[in-house]
Amino acid sequence: MSLVLENPSLIGIGIDEETAAVIGPDGLLEVLGDSLVVIYDARNARHIATDEHGNLSALNISVHLLKNGMVFNLEEMRTRK
Repeated sequence: MSLVLENPSLIGIGIDEETAAVIGPDGLLEVLGDSLVVIYDARNARHIATDEHGNLSALNISVHLLKNGMVFNLEEMRTRK
């Protein structure tokens, strides 16, 4: 999460063990495996700040939890219909 907050123009993808995120040339991400893929999107975040201890804070961050078999459109930031 901190990496995304430090680079809010980018989308972060976290992949659990025994799980894969297959991204095709069409920008569709398909989840395969036993656990989850997490998408972090801070492009619309507000009030990103760091305190004197280096702790980051922010408002309006989107987090998407995707399980096996789900297909997610990275351009539209939504699941495929």
